[in-house]
Amino acid sequence: MRQIITSLKKIHDTGTVHRDIKPSNLVVTKLGRIKFVDFGAATDLRILFPLNCIFYHKKHQVFLHSQLQLYFHQYCGS
Repeated sequence: MRQIITSLKKIHDTGTVHRDIKPSNLVVTKLGRIKFVDFGAATDLRILFPLNCIFYHKKHQVFLHSQLQLYFHQYCGS
């Protein structure tokens, strides 16, 4: 699970959202590393949100990077 979350964080750090995460879109390399594949439905958030922010719920503003950092720390403990 940690490898999946770490890989997803790296993808999100580039501004990309995979949008089609499912078991068939994860592969395990010969070295035992998990990789995401099939980025056909992926979205580049830097194009959609040039200021790197997304607005949720009324007046609350959530910054993408901050939210991903929170998830990473919760699941990976670092």
